[in-house]
Amino acid sequence: MYSMTEVFTLESLRTKEQLTRIPKSSNVYEVLFPTCYMKNYRRVICEWFIDIQNDISLDQRTVHVATFYLDICMFKLYSTNNVYEPANQMRGPSTASKFDPRRSLQLLGACCMWIAAKRDETCGDSKLTLNHLVRYCRDIYTKQQFLQMELYALELLDWGLEDVSCVDFLNVILLANNNTLDNLVIDYAKEILNATLLCTLTRPHPNLFERLNSLFGTQSVNSNLSHTYASLWMTMLNYPSLMAICSLLTAFFVCHFNFNAYEQGQEQGPIVNSIDQFGDVIANYYHEEMEKAFGFTLEQVILCCRILYIFLEQTLAAHPVAIQQTTQQQTSINQNQTFGEDPDDLQCDEDVN
Repeated sequence: MYSMTEVFTLESLRTKEQLTRIPKSSNVYEVLFPTCYMKNYRRVICEWFIDIQNDISLDQRTVHVATFYLDICMFKLYSTNNVYEPANQMRGPSTASKFDPRRSLQLLGACCMWIAAKRDETCGDSKLTLNHLVRYCRDIYTKQQFLQMELYALELLDWGLEDVSCVDFLNVILLANNNTLDNLVIDYAKEILNATLLCTLTRPHPNLFERLNSLFGTQSVNSNLSHTYASLWMTMLNYPSLMAICSLLTAFFVCHFNFNAYEQGQEQGPIVNSIDQFGDVIANYYHEEMEKAFGFTLEQVILCCRILYIFLEQTLAAHPVAIQQTTQQQTSINQNQTFGEDPDDLQCDEDVN
């Protein structure tokens, strides 16, 4: 079972990140970046994960670990050319044994969630049971299929379940501040972490690169900023410490920019009236000691925070009451929701070669 006593300090978490996370994630997102999985499928699966989390009160960490497990599994499948993508391949004898995301990704994702829940959630029985999974998938898959896919997932993971997540880092940062941060900042930081599951810079619609440039174009640092953003997005996926601190810093800006308590100076920090002050707010909180502790420059952090701000903007546009649902009430899962039977939910017609 996961225990906060294992990773009580930022230093010990950073060590664990270097020893357990980075070796696993090396090259993962470079391979996944242009794939249909990253462009379309991952978002659908993660939205479903979050629905399950809300329905049975799973820990946010479980969702993020399950997503990382799924990323690793898909990386292994893509790396061995074992994924069937209809946009690039004709169905036939040569592709019959390949993994078809439209038919099996929900099952694989469910098993990754199950593995994460069993490892992290409880000392005894997990909150997420096999019966839950069968119901959430609308009885499309049998219990035997779940057990077979669970073993397949564990083999793809090489039975290496140890991981450190961005949620771990956020929790340690909050503990280091004696849980004195404003609850609204914390709520937004957690929502931003979930937004990183629902958005990706590989998705062309809406064009997040254009939105980034329209908001922050006057602060461009080089002529190929889109490449810089994409590279830093993959860096955040590889380094949960960077994802966590940037989520918290972005949450500070959101609160300063949008809420009177911050605009009127009732909270420590600058008074913010314009998006042009984005970098100033981040710099106010990401001081020299934090730069030493996390190992990323202020320039890198500001660019990463821009990405997360756009992700939050997109997520709240699609789910405008996301913060209230996350912090005040449980959201019942839609029992009719599934993509196991409808390939349209997992369409990806772009050429990824």
